[in-house]
Amino acid sequence: MEFVTQLFSKVKSAIFTYETSKKISLETKCVGSINWIARAAIFGIILVWIFIIRQQYQYMDTESISAFTTKLKGIAYSGSTLTPKERRLWDSTDLRIPSQEASSFFVTTNVIITDDQVHSQCSSKRAAITRCLIDDDCRPAGQPYHKVNGMSVGKCNQTTGHCMVEAWCPSEDETLPNNGTASVLNYIQNFTVLIKNHVYFPYFDKGRSNLIESITYDMLNKGCRYDPDSDPYCPIFRIKTIVGMADRKSSKADHDEDEKSFKKMAVRGGVISITVKWNCNYDYDESHCKPTYRFSRLDNLHSTATSPGYNFHYAHYYKENGTEKRELIKAFGILFVLRTDAVARAFDFVTFALNVGSALGLFGIAAIISELVLFYLHKDRKYFQSQTMDSTITFRKREMDTDLEKKDQNGTVTCSRLQDDDDEQ
Repeated sequence: MEFVTQLFSKVKSAIFTYETSKKISLETKCVGSINWIARAAIFGIILVWIFIIRQQYQYMDTESISAFTTKLKGIAYSGSTLTPKERRLWDSTDLRIPSQEASSFFVTTNVIITDDQVHSQCSSKRAAITRCLIDDDCRPAGQPYHKVNGMSVGKCNQTTGHCMVEAWCPSEDETLPNNGTASVLNYIQNFTVLIKNHVYFPYFDKGRSNLIESITYDMLNKGCRYDPDSDPYCPIFRIKTIVGMADRKSSKADHDEDEKSFKKMAVRGGVISITVKWNCNYDYDESHCKPTYRFSRLDNLHSTATSPGYNFHYAHYYKENGTEKRELIKAFGILFVLRTDAVARAFDFVTFALNVGSALGLFGIAAIISELVLFYLHKDRKYFQSQTMDSTITFRKREMDTDLEKKDQNGTVTCSRLQDDDDEQ
């Protein structure tokens, strides 16, 4: 029973005990200097980092809505190493496949053309899985060979050493032209693309376009070209400039290096990200909000990578003397992925007040640092520690006077006095 009484007493003491801090004024150069140095450092951090660099007095709208439109222009010519029928002129309509894509576009940089294909039976010479010595090495008739897009006829062609298939014949030869050292399409690096980007910030109900005030119709007609140094706001980009800056991960244009980077990528293709970056401060005039561009290569850059670059197949179908034929094209090229990184900001009182309140709380760190020095590092720390510790004093109310408040001799208002148990005794 005594244990329960003691436990109840401790619980009661813990619940109804309130601790107050005791304020002590000390005139000490060491701790006083540390306190004000800490306050000055905190104030500097708040002023410079939070309000100047991070601009935390502004509301930030990152929920932008954006859209892209692109227009590709250029002329290319396939080299003389191809057959007379394959040597031809290619314009932007031929090389942009498909013609329109959402937030991306593709430019063909190299091709393998298999002409005059018809439905027939032929040897599938391009796949290792179809190699054979006898008919039994081939799949049974009617079984598919997905690698060669054909159905097995169950026979081995002894001349080629490959199984016969029913498919579009002749079978495609995937050997890269020029032994994989160069593209067969010339002048692709000089293609240009006009990129239009429109961005809208719902919170501020404002929008911008990368065709800013300084970009005029005459400038576009005269053929301005994007250059990060001399013309950073022109929305017309050379393909080789984009490829070069993405391949080198550089913010500087170098025409010779751009040419080398493009020729290297043109053989097998690649994937490049074009980012239009907006950082709009609507505390200033809207014309100060201008775009910047960043280019990054996304596909695997390693020379030993499996299936490097980017490619796909498409075909042109036609009839000749009543026979359906097709021209199969394996297109290597560059897929340009367009994206927007947009933020808008402006002064907002609520945001400012919240950040000021949070910043003021940081000044408590100065007091903590000062007290650590005072109570744990100062030579008189034991004396200072003793001055902040008092024994617990228990109070209860005396019988209250008729008037809870009364004036003293000077006319000031005081509350009814609280006395401790010892005074009452």
